[in-house]
Amino acid sequence: MYEGYTSTKNELILKGIIEGMSDGVIILGLDGRVQYANPAATAILDMKSEDLANRNMVSVFYEYKENDLFLQTILDAFYDPEQKHYDLVPYYTGTEFRQLHVMTSILWTDEVKTGIIVIISDITELSYD
Repeated sequence: MYEGYTSTKNELILKGIIEGMSDGVIILGLDGRVQYANPAATAILDMKSEDLANRNMVSVFYEYKENDLFLQTILDAFYDPEQKHYDLVPYYTGTEFRQLHVMTSILWTDEVKTGIIVIISDITELSYD
């Protein structure tokens, strides 16, 4: 820890960084429930935070079969936790398709698995020449 920084100060700094990121951050418990989603995640997924909070991610994302690859990328982290999983997947909001880059990884606390972190980036507007 840096001199002059308290745990509370560090937590506030980290919270500010995560809340201000343009990439979406979703934290899932080992039971598959959404524990946290930053504002970028709710915007990218076109959902309200209350639609995600404490819900099982399968029930959240299973509504549209077009999101099967998105959901599978997240499930892969549960089934193969020793690997980081990266994928480019389509995502359907209910009104439009988006192209997302999804990365998942296990969260560890004191060498104990505590959940899954999902980082999502909306790359829909990127063009490749």
